[in-house]
This record gives sequence, structure tokens and C-alpha cells, in this order.
Amino acid sequence: LKQPGYAVHRFARMPLTTRTDPQAAVYRGPVRIWRTSSIGARCFPLAVAAVCGATLASVSVVSMTAKGVAALAAGPFLAQRWPQALTLGPVPNQPHGTLCAGTDAGSGPLPLQGFRRFPNSAITSATYAGTIDVGSTDSLNPPPVPEDSRWNLWPALPIAPYERRRTLRLEYVPGEVWAFEQKIGLLYVHVPIRMVAVRLQAGGLMLYGAVAPTDECMQLLEELETEHGPVKHVVLPTVAVEHKTLAGPMAQRLPNADIWVAPGQFSVPPLPLAFLGFPLKTQVLPTDGRPMPWGDEFKYRVFGPVGKDPATGAFCETVFLVPRLDLLLVTDLLISIPEEPPAIIREDPRPLIFHARDGPLDPAETDEAAMQRGWRKIVVFSLFFQSGAIDVQSVPEAVENAKRSKVPELGWAGLLPWSYRPDWNEAFKAVSGGVLVPPILQELVLNRGDRDPGTLRDFVDEVGSWSFSKVLSCHFGGPAPCGPGEWRSAFRRFLDRPLLPLATLGPRPRESDVQFLRNFSKVLESAGIIDALAEKPETLI
Repeated sequence: LKQPGYAVHRFARMPLTTRTDPQAAVYRGPVRIWRTSSIGARCFPLAVAAVCGATLASVSVVSMTAKGVAALAAGPFLAQRWPQALTLGPVPNQPHGTLCAGTDAGSGPLPLQGFRRFPNSAITSATYAGTIDVGSTDSLNPPPVPEDSRWNLWPALPIAPYERRRTLRLEYVPGEVWAFEQKIGLLYVHVPIRMVAVRLQAGGLMLYGAVAPTDECMQLLEELETEHGPVKHVVLPTVAVEHKTLAGPMAQRLPNADIWVAPGQFSVPPLPLAFLGFPLKTQVLPTDGRPMPWGDEFKYRVFGPVGKDPATGAFCETVFLVPRLDLLLVTDLLISIPEEPPAIIREDPRPLIFHARDGPLDPAETDEAAMQRGWRKIVVFSLFFQSGAIDVQSVPEAVENAKRSKVPELGWAGLLPWSYRPDWNEAFKAVSGGVLVPPILQELVLNRGDRDPGTLRDFVDEVGSWSFSKVLSCHFGGPAPCGPGEWRSAFRRFLDRPLLPLATLGPRPRESDVQFLRNFSKVLESAGIIDALAEKPETLI
């Protein structure tokens, strides 16, 4: 696999079966796809509600009680009725160069990821844990749940991929920074979530963020500990539920590490962190500038908690600077959208195939162009919910089209209740090509009330005074070029109204794509859930 410009893929503890045929490891056969019962059509409205509820939970703009009720009601209902697989006729072939593997002789090969060129050589190695058998195949069966990837605590936050949590370890800075990547989502809208490991100069590791601590994940982490020393610090840099529900269990698996959490952690009813799975020794990150155990290896700044009611629905995030690497670590505040599907999303291609279609009556395609279309549409859907790039169907029309679907095997009984407009790719282009603040934060969270905008501006200016050249977020793309100028510009694009926007170049959502979020924000304002949008000052540039 050592080809110029490609990542070197190393498999941990994996006996590989080799074949005489040098092409044996290249997938060339047809894909077999999926069937689900009509339950998909009946539970689709509930699933849509769960998507909105889980996403709003991640930005903490609705009450914790409502979040809990929605999660408990929707998650188990959907998970128990997850589509059962039937092997049916072939659809167009996967592209050559897709690496396939199987964990079970009875279940057949699994696509681990596409073997593709990584831009800018950002990734130097990728590692899967487990036992696989690489070989040629002419079918693709549903991916099983390997025992070392099973996450039995998924009901705490019942979102996809539920109990199946494969982990991919990527080395972003050789010998210094690694990412442990999994995925989260609903309705086949899956995006990466990552935990970042940074080598400490005195020996050991610091973890920023958390993912599900499956046996597979912990094996990959133990390999780093063997080489660089034990994990000494685990940092939960946010109050967002999709990170918090994983940080406690991760801390339990690392009993000798110090545990640090962002201020403003909350629950309904109010409970000590120990009742949320955190060890008794867990500490809140101080904001008074006192010396920290890691010395000058890191600088950090806490933003928040902010929000109308910081006690029950706050937003808070802590960014970390690694000065020797010119690297800024962020959780949700800034993202970079990759042009191609991340490796962890390719691990199970069903979401890409599902979203690659322009409408419910289109056939399934699985070539590389379809994979890219599917990823870009997932991005648009995850950032805007209902962008200007789609036409939503009426319920009768959606049901009728589901009956006529050419690929009900993909899931949800063929139900795809929207069609994409010809200009859908413009929505993707508008948010790619740089760093941006996620639209949901722009419209619903960050620039509201009389107090929070000033707090945000002070935070942006202080972090902008640091020296860094790249940023690594806990979602979407890996390390992205970003210095203090790009950092400030990402926020000024929605905080200010520049007369000459020379200093605010970069990704900017189309007005038609954010209209749904803006309309929704007015509903939340009327209900008293969020504050009114702050006035945007006019600036020269």
C-alpha cells in the first residue's frame, strides 16, 4: 500500500490472509444492498423529531427535560427497528481500490474505507483494530457489530450508529498528534466525531474530547501509551451532550488520569458529576489563570457558559493551543468541511449511497462520484436541516414515492421525503474551502442577548492574539490551515456588517440555506427559549 501521495494504512493485531492473485485485495464485485420493513415509513416523522432534538441538544438551546423525553422516546423505538439486511440483486460496482474486510466468515467482507489520496498529506497513518480477512469478493453484506466495537451504553444518547462504534486512529502530526475517530448521526446523516491525543514533552498523553471507549478504541490508545507513556489528562472541553455522555465512561477506563471538564456542566435534575459517570476526582477547568499541571505545554481559553439560562441550557467551549505545533484545538466552534467523504464515513457506505440520490425515485449508485455526492448532501443536511437546496414533499407525495422507490432495500421502506434542486452543490461550495462557524451556532446560539456577544468578541480577540497556523476540530475535517486572521474572519462574517468585507473572506452560507434556521429561531424567541438576535455593528472592513 505504500504508493506516493497515499496514506500508509496499518492494521493493529490483524492476521491478514494473502492470496496468490495480486488483485485479491481489490474489491471488484457488485454491491448487495438493504431492505427494511414498512416500519420505516411509520416511524419517519418521529425520527425527524429525534434528529432535530438531538442536534438542538448538542448546542443546548432547549430545556434538558425536553431533550431527555425526546431521546428516551425516539431512540430505543428506532434502534429496535433498525433495518434488517437481505441480500438482493447487484447494483453498480464499487470503485476499484476500495479495501474490503470481513470479521466473520458467515457475514462476508466489509468495506473498511476507500483507499484514497489524502490532500496535503495531512494523514500519515490510519489504524483499525480487530481481526480481518482481506480478499476478493463479489458481494457486500451488512456490517456486523464486532465485539470489540460494541458500545452497550448507547441508550444514554440513542443516536446512530447505536451500539456499533468502529474506531479509526489517524496520525495528523507524526509522533505528536493523533485523532480517534468515530461517527454519530441520525437518518443516515452521519458525521465524524473525534478525540484528539497530544504527546506530552515530559512523557505521556493528553486527550482532548472523547469518543466511545470501546475495546477497539482502548486497544488503539494502549498502543500509543506503550510508545509514549500513559494518558495523564483527559479534557472535556464542552457541555454538549454528544461529547459529555462519552467523556465519563472514557474517564472510568483511565483511572490514573486527571479529569478536567469545562465550566457550566448541567443536568435536569441537577446532579453531581459523579452521578453522570465522572470520577470523584474530576475537576473544573479554572478560569483565573492559575498554573496547571501541564505547565506551558498548552494554553487554553474558556468561552462561556453563555445562553439565556446557563443553568439548564448553556453553551460553553474551551479551546486549547499547542504552541510548539502552532495547533489550535476546538470542539464545535469552528469546522472545516472536506471535499471527499472522511475515511470513518466510508467504513459503512450506506449513508453515502442513500443520500447520493437526487430524489426518491432515483436508482442507487455506488461509484466514486456517487460517494462524493452522498457526502456533500450529508454535509448540507447536517448544517442546515432544511436548506434552500431541497424541495420537501407533502406527506401523501412522499408515501406514494416510497411505494415506487427503485431501492427500498436502502432503508426506511424507500422513503426519501425531499428532492434536491439542480443547484444543491452550490450550498456545499458555499460552506467549504476554509473554516467557518457552524450555521446553527451562528443563528441560534452565539450572537444573542445583551451580554453574550461582548463575551464572544473578547474571547475571539484573545484567542486571535495567539500564534497558530492550523486548527483541528472535533467534527468534520482534520487539521485545516487557519491563523489568527482566518480565526477572526470566521466570526466577523456573522457578527459584523462590514461595508467593505475585505477582511471577511471565506466560507459563508447562502441566504436561502439559513432561512429555515432563522425562521426556527423566531419560534424559539417567541417561546422565550433564546434571547433576541443582537444588533450587528457596521464596520469599514
